[in-house]
Amino acid sequence: MASSQIKPLFASLLLGIANIHYTCKESVSKLQARPETSSNKKKMRSDMEKIQKRGQNLLEKASKAMCGLLQCAKAERLIRALDEKNDEDGDDESKVSMQKQSITYRLSHLSPSLLNQQRSSSSRDEIPIGDTVREAVSAFCRVCGGSKRLFAVMIRHLRTLQAGQRLAASASLSSVISYVLKSTASEKISDAWTDVSTPLLRSLKDDVESGVREYAVMGIGTLMELLRTPEMTQGQDSQTLDVVLSVMHSMNDSSNRVQRAALDALRKTLPVVSTKTIRPHISAVCANSRSALSKTPSRTRRSALDLWKLLFETLSEEKCVRDSAVKILPCVIVHLRGRFRDTRVAAMSCLFELLKVLECGKASNVLSKYVTSSELTDFDGFLLDFLPEIFKFNASNTAQMFLIECHRMMESREDPDLEWAPIMANAAILAASVILKVKKEIQQQMNIGQICDALVDLLRADSSSSGGGSSSSSKEKNRRSDRGSSYTRSRAAQALGLLASIRK
Repeated sequence: MASSQIKPLFASLLLGIANIHYTCKESVSKLQARPETSSNKKKMRSDMEKIQKRGQNLLEKASKAMCGLLQCAKAERLIRALDEKNDEDGDDESKVSMQKQSITYRLSHLSPSLLNQQRSSSSRDEIPIGDTVREAVSAFCRVCGGSKRLFAVMIRHLRTLQAGQRLAASASLSSVISYVLKSTASEKISDAWTDVSTPLLRSLKDDVESGVREYAVMGIGTLMELLRTPEMTQGQDSQTLDVVLSVMHSMNDSSNRVQRAALDALRKTLPVVSTKTIRPHISAVCANSRSALSKTPSRTRRSALDLWKLLFETLSEEKCVRDSAVKILPCVIVHLRGRFRDTRVAAMSCLFELLKVLECGKASNVLSKYVTSSELTDFDGFLLDFLPEIFKFNASNTAQMFLIECHRMMESREDPDLEWAPIMANAAILAASVILKVKKEIQQQMNIGQICDALVDLLRADSSSSGGGSSSSSKEKNRRSDRGSSYTRSRAAQALGLLASIRK
């Protein structure tokens, strides 16, 4: 097989596999969404089995074709090219052999990995088909090259009526874009990036499949990151502004995954955009970033914290950024003790930069005293030492703002993964600590009764809202919910105890 034929065949097979997977999954989801009755129960199960069996058969055939293509490519061209590269680099024979084995393994397991997703489509931990496509394209480009050819093929499929193909095309573009630009001389990247970004920006408007929008905004983030400096986009303010506005719009997307991708993309975009270009839109950036800190998925909040750190580092002279520092301070604090370590570390880094903006050196010293290996050692003790330093200036307004934010964070919400439960618990302790550490005349101005009511509501939290059912997944969900509620109740009780000591 000629090497020129390998790339379009690879693209076609990858698009086909992704579309089969997507179509089968969507068909099963539609059947599952139908009301189940005793009369149609048996037929629905039969229809789902037929869809899955037919999809499985098609996936197996497409996967065999993919494996055959990759083996052909590897035998005739890939290994030879690899040998030539390593001869030039002077690598020893054992390293060449190891690289061959790694590539062989990656390519031979590409199609089965796509296939396995069909079998685990109901799993919460399922790897999205688009992520697998990205890995496949990345592996292929590293070994085969031809990124520009793949890019051209995938662009043509961004407007197809088949959502599965659009999803695969968008995922492919988000992955291949780095290889396209890396193959371009650095001085020419700024000339090429507009043409490259246009199809991705167009895909952000896909109103059917959120995955298309997610991978499109990921590709935009990669593109802007590769530009590196504002000098490389000099004279292209209108184009960079279009990118910023499009990414900001995606921050309000209905999909959590798109929101998170947009936050990450904006973090990569801002260093490339001139201050002059972004200044009229900083207020909107701050508003969207504050809103993201209230999203239930922890990964979305982590991305928002990373973005805020960048804003504090690069745009601290802007009034909106300085004003936002005080407003988001309570939210950043409660994330110092969260469910996931990477979110806690992001909150810690963000808080240090935030305190620099507020010029609270003593508060920063207190924070440092309680930090070991980027982790807070004693959350409750830290609050009691930290808050007095924060309240040294404009104590009344700052304390009132803290209580308002704490009350908002204590409000119940749908949280199937219990990612918000620690935030509610931390907000309870923070609210009580704020009231404890301000002067009595300020306490008298506070709506302490409202905080007490919110704490009582937390005490009543249980797993009754988690839904019934006797399946193992439902039982596990109920157990997790109960554990989260128990922790929240215990912290609410502790907060009420602190408030009781004040009344005495």
